[in-house]
Amino acid sequence: MPAHRKRTAESDDAFFAALARGETICSAARLTGCSRQALYRRRVTDRAFDRSWREAEAAARAKARKAKRKRPGYTVPFTAPRGVRGHKRAVSNGQVSARLKALRPHYREERQAPQPAFAAQGPVRYNVVEGDPRLVELFKRLVREGRLTAEDAPEGMRSAVTEEESGG
Repeated sequence: MPAHRKRTAESDDAFFAALARGETICSAARLTGCSRQALYRRRVTDRAFDRSWREAEAAARAKARKAKRKRPGYTVPFTAPRGVRGHKRAVSNGQVSARLKALRPHYREERQAPQPAFAAQGPVRYNVVEGDPRLVELFKRLVREGRLTAEDAPEGMRSAVTEEESGG
């Protein structure tokens, strides 16, 4: 069993600070090096020590109440077949949305439209099988949309693409 230190003003202050943070009496006593029983005995005999102890516990309770008030939502009873078994927190969709916006602001930024993959790559070389109707339709559609010009089409398809432009 560890030897206990003599009581000092610094150890009292450390004990009350630990209680005010919400730590248990046992852990606060361990932190100061005093036994829990000695602290309880001193509380009975020393009024100033008892008053400081109560103030520290009141501060911890106030801190816990304040933290509980900060939690969004409301309390609803949790029921089971035999009645109420406890309570749980419920939040509205707006509260969830506000919380997500606060935690992840980058999701609210404007998204840029993706750039086409072939726009910044320079000239493109094609291996064309002449007479492939799917490829001709693809180039016709790209020319209609303005994404390519007729000159961009491979030599074997230019005539088919330009016929579509002039005929349509």
